[in-house]
Formats: sequence, C-alpha cells, structure tokens
Amino acid sequence: MADVVARVLAANWAAALRATVILVVGIFALWIFAVTAGRAVTLKALLAQAQAGPAVRGRTIIVPLLVLHSFRAVISLAALIAWIGGLILIGASIPNPQDNPSLVLLAGFGVLFLVGLCWTVVNWFLALAPIFIVRDARGALAAISESFALYHSRTSAYLNVASWYGLFRFLALLFALM
Repeated sequence: MADVVARVLAANWAAALRATVILVVGIFALWIFAVTAGRAVTLKALLAQAQAGPAVRGRTIIVPLLVLHSFRAVISLAALIAWIGGLILIGASIPNPQDNPSLVLLAGFGVLFLVGLCWTVVNWFLALAPIFIVRDARGALAAISESFALYHSRTSAYLNVASWYGLFRFLALLFALM
C-alpha cells in the first residue's frame, strides 16, 4: 500500500504540492480571521465586565489583532517546518534507520519536544498580547513588548500561571490521544 501511495504521489507531485499550498494558506487565513474576531469580541466583553480599561472600538483593534495573529500563524508554520526539517535531518544522519527504529523514534520525539517547547514559549507571549491591544489600543509590536514587560515585572506569577496552563493543556492532549 505504501508503494502505491508513493507512486501516486511521484506521478502527481506538482498537483499535490499545489493543493497542499492552497489548503494550508486557506486554513491559516480562516484561522487568522476567526481568532481575530473571537478575541476581539471576547476580550471586549471580559474587559468591560472586569472594568479593566476603556472599551476600545472599531478598527483600532482589528488591524493590530490581524497583524498579531498573522505573526502567530507564521510562527506556527515555522515550527511545523522546523519539526519536519528536524525529522529529515534525523533520517539522513542515521545510517540504517531500519536497524535501530527506537533511536529514530527517540530522536524524533526529542526534536518534537524541543521545537514544541520553543513554539509554546513564543506562543504564550503572543497569546497574551491581544489583551494589551484591546485594553490599551496598542499596536501589535507594542502589545508583544507589553507581554514581555509583564513577564519581567511579575516573573513568578507569570511562570506560575503559564505552568498550570501548560500542565492542563498537556493533560488534555494526553487524554485526547488516549
């Protein structure tokens, strides 16, 4: 079956690549617009309820949110490419992967862990930035800077929340995989 799939892909690689690019761009565009709209509405309601700041309206927050979420999408795509590239390098660096599949599997999980950890840390800072965009009408870069400033001013509390959140996400992923 794998040989048949390989032959079909080899014969139609250009069409498969074109379809993959169209699909990935479409998914990312849909995600960017959906998360921008969702974050704008949700954060406005939460901040108004908490009375954490003036309610910012209109285009003031939509463009920075679109920029921020486009950046998050690019970072996610870069992490996926890094993981695939790492797997390709692992496959190329091990002389006979068939002879030692446990080494290949361990190295693959190691690359996945490292890339995933880096992506998670960057994504955490980017996930907090919309709060500053909606609450303070900041631009995307200023909001990212505010997210880092929050980390530097309250490192212990920041890491505490991030750790618990990460633990719950990991457990949910583990539960979903089982």
